[in-house]
Amino acid sequence: GLEVPSAFKDDGAPRRRNGKSAKRIEASAALSIIENGGNNAKSRKVAILAADGVDGAAVNAMKAKLTKAGAQALVLAARLGTLTAADGAAVNVDHTILTMPSVVFDGVYVPGGADAVAALTASADAIHFIAEAYKHLKPIAAAADTVDVLRQAGLLDDDQTTAEPAEGLFVGTPAKIGADFTTALAAHRVWTRTDYVAVPA
Repeated sequence: GLEVPSAFKDDGAPRRRNGKSAKRIEASAALSIIENGGNNAKSRKVAILAADGVDGAAVNAMKAKLTKAGAQALVLAARLGTLTAADGAAVNVDHTILTMPSVVFDGVYVPGGADAVAALTASADAIHFIAEAYKHLKPIAAAADTVDVLRQAGLLDDDQTTAEPAEGLFVGTPAKIGADFTTALAAHRVWTRTDYVAVPA
């Protein structure tokens, strides 16, 4: 509400702090992620949210698809070390969910597994991670049995008992949704999804 000093008033030329005209900087299409990032998923980074009891086969399958597409897939959990998958296999954890926030990733994958789903549903950190990524227009992939997690994060209505694909939300096995998920990652964001405001992010 303050009056702008005359030295800083816009006469069509950008100004320095001393009020003198500064050289105008033109936008460069060569530096635009939007203009140059939609051809493939190379260098995109995906967070795989997991807990003990996770579907280890799904984790490995999605990792393989993302790696083949040139993307990087990292397993995030509540702790470092290894998780015990539903089939008893070990799943290596790359980072904790507290030290790697959603803003440093381009997409999120939530694999299935009853015990893992229950743990993630009860984790405020995991729920916020998913909700924040979704609000920032990032693609989300999830197994069909992650309904409770997706509902808790606000991606599904409270009365939904099945997880249905939606704008930038891919539901199913890695074999079924892997290609569509990597295509969405290549576009960098789901630009048509702008109506999600569940978290102040």
